[in-house]
Formats: sequence, structure tokens, C-alpha cells
Amino acid sequence: MRALTTTLLVGGAVLAGGSAWAASAGTPATVPAPAVEPAGDVVAEPVTVDDAALDAFFGAGYTYDDAVALAAAWEVDSFEAKVLGGRDLLAGGSLPIAPGSAAPAPGSALTGEDAAVDAFFTAGYTYDDAVALGAEWKVEPYEAKVAAGQVLLAGDEPPIAPGSAAPAPSLDEPAAVDAFFAAGYTYDDAVALGAEWQVEPYEAKVTAGLRLLSGGGLPAPGTTS
Repeated sequence: MRALTTTLLVGGAVLAGGSAWAASAGTPATVPAPAVEPAGDVVAEPVTVDDAALDAFFGAGYTYDDAVALAAAWEVDSFEAKVLGGRDLLAGGSLPIAPGSAAPAPGSALTGEDAAVDAFFTAGYTYDDAVALGAEWKVEPYEAKVAAGQVLLAGDEPPIAPGSAAPAPSLDEPAAVDAFFAAGYTYDDAVALGAEWQVEPYEAKVTAGLRLLSGGGLPAPGTTS
């Protein structure tokens, strides 16, 4: 079993994995582990926001049901399977199942924010589109995905065409962590923010650093308890 913690925290929303999956006819009995498997007993850093990987996963034609199938084989949740699968694709690799080949997962009918995000990607929208919509609507990219997906589910269209937004600035995790410490924050601040946001300290550093890099605000260093 992979030792990974997956929490997506944006604007106070939490997006985690999906439902259980049972193998069905036509699905490989053994699915190889993803190429990003950590060696030995090393515990990997938590899987955090990785929109490039999600874009790669959905852009290759994979679906939520595929994610559930991969998740069952890799012993992770469906969100982690999307991220890990997308990272394999971005690295030039391939996944052990063909896009769209998984049988519908039992109880896989999506509801709420999950359904909205799925509609957003299924319509061909990308993370760059989410950033552009978020700037227009003055919300975080994740919230923009949900709002745009809800518009699509209602039979309407968001104000931009799928895939039409310019590439968003790349905000990687090391840069976010550097920004966190450069602003005067400490490990204790990360622990306090993590407790408040219900995530691990590392995820709190990344999330806080991304906010800082995108011009957002945080409590002053040393003031969070």
C-alpha cells in the first residue's frame, strides 16, 4: 500500500478520493504500480494540488471510472490515482489500462462538487481555464472549476471556450515552500495553519506559499495559534 496523504484545500474546500471498486470482466487482474512509487520504506511527501497531472489524466481521455479502477489496483484513493496517473503520462509513460476502458464503478454517480469538477474537465476545460475564470470571478481556481462545472450541468456555458485560456504561471511546490519561509513564516506557523486547515504541516506550507505567490494574504507570521 502506498503511504500517501491526499488533501486538496483551496478556498476552504476539500476534495478527496472516491468510492471502492470491484474488478470486473475485461479488467486486468494485476495493474502495475505507478512509476512514481517511492523506494523502500521512505514515506512520500503528501500528494498536493497538481493540476498539470489532472489535466494530463483527463486530457488523455481517462475518466473517473478509470481512476477508481487504478485506485483499487494501486491501493490509493481515486484522486491520488488521477494525480499519479497524470504524472506518469507527463513523464512520457503509459498507464496499464486504456482510456475509458474501466467498467462503471459501483455507486460512481458523482454528486455535488465532484460532479461539477468532472463536468468541467469532461467539457475540455483545463487548469489554465480555471485560473482565467477564477481571475474573472475573483475566486480560487478550484472554486472556478466547481462554479463552471455547475454552469455546464445546468445546460449553460462558461464565458470562455474550453482550452482557450493562456498558460497560467507555473507555481511549483518548492517555490511555494521557499515563498513561505522567505515571508518570515516558520515550521511552527505551518503546524498551526495545518491544524486550522486540517492538513499536514507540509501541505500547509505549500498551500500558504501558493497563496503568497498569487498575491493572497495570510495571518502574520507567528500570530496563528
